[in-house]
Amino acid sequence: MIVPYKELSATLQRISRSGGKVASITPAD
Repeated sequence: MIVPYKELSATLQRISRSGGKVASITPAD
């Protein structure tokens, strides 16, 4: 999964709440 850096924080918060794995996120620098 690729997400814009400016959205990364919000995305991580959603995933954390969902019990997902942050390791699956790749920031698009």
